[in-house]
Amino acid sequence: MSVYTPAAVNASGCTSPGCACRGRKPAYPSDLADAEWLVLEGEARAVMAELVTVAGRPMVHDLRAVLDAIVM
Repeated sequence: MSVYTPAAVNASGCTSPGCACRGRKPAYPSDLADAEWLVLEGEARAVMAELVTVAGRPMVHDLRAVLDAIVM
């Protein structure tokens, strides 16, 4: 069972087949609030850009959804 509710099937732009990570609605109390995401987004994107440059493959999933999954 998916914890993300898609806004529309594959309208998210995520390149992973069947993924709805960008069209998600918060499902858990630990999911980042919009205000929390605004604080973390710049640093999180900078860290991921550095990792992708060093280690290769670009991300296909939404970074906010990945952080929500890790914190869960």
